[in-house]
Amino acid sequence: KEKQQFFQSYLQQYRGLIRNIVQQGIDAGEFKQTDVDSFVLTLMAIIEGLFLLNTIDDVPNLNQQLIRSMTLLLDSIQAS
Repeated sequence: KEKQQFFQSYLQQYRGLIRNIVQQGIDAGEFKQTDVDSFVLTLMAIIEGLFLLNTIDDVPNLNQQLIRSMTLLLDSIQAS
C-alpha cells in the first residue's frame, strides 16, 4: 500500500509539472490549443512505456527513440 501511495504521488507531481509546462506553452502562443490532459497522458505513456520496455528488453538507442517520440508529439501541437 505504501509503495502504491508513493507511486501515485509521484505520478500526480509528474503529471502536474508537465501539465503546467504545456499550459504555459499554450498561453505563450508556442503551442496550439489542445486537450492538455490528453496530451500529458500521451507524453507520459510514451516515456514510461519506453522505460518499461527497456527494463524488460533493452531498447536499441533508447535516447534516440525518446527524442523521436517527443519530436513527433511536440510537432503535433507546435503553433504555426
